[in-house]
Amino acid sequence: MRDFLNTILSFIGESSLTDTEFATVTAEFTLYEKATYDDLTAIIVSRGGVDLTQKRLQYYFQSAGYNAETYVAPSNILIGGPVE
Repeated sequence: MRDFLNTILSFIGESSLTDTEFATVTAEFTLYEKATYDDLTAIIVSRGGVDLTQKRLQYYFQSAGYNAETYVAPSNILIGGPVE
């Protein structure tokens, strides 16, 4: 499983999983499915690289046949809010 995830991360330009990151993985099968996508999304978010890396992950899964949902990164920017 770890090799499968590391292959995907390598393809999208990310470094391999650390032991701590791998411990958070909940996917049980080496398939292009929601659990795998969600695990990799959580790892990318924890690394702080959301925008381009997340798009690469989404396109990678789409090319593999899984219709990945678009992930919207959390933001603390309020459009139209007063500048303090």
